[in-house]
Amino acid sequence: MNQYWYPNMGNADIIDSLDQLGLTVSHQQLLRPTPEIVMSICCTCLQQVFGLNGDSFQEPVNSFLSTLDEFNTVSFVHKSL
Repeated sequence: MNQYWYPNMGNADIIDSLDQLGLTVSHQQLLRPTPEIVMSICCTCLQQVFGLNGDSFQEPVNSFLSTLDEFNTVSFVHKSL
């Protein structure tokens, strides 16, 4: 059986690592992240790992979100029948 191990990082290590990526995150933001800080961390990681910036994935995100709106409308219509 394969066992996987993930590095255990304390809050200070996480904050330092994000700082090295150019993203300043406070201890409080780490404990109680807002949607904005989560998005910022995700975008920073995508940029660092894949070379993507916000503009390169904004259209796919918008396209995906529009399908959710359509799905919710169809689901609502289906449930009301």
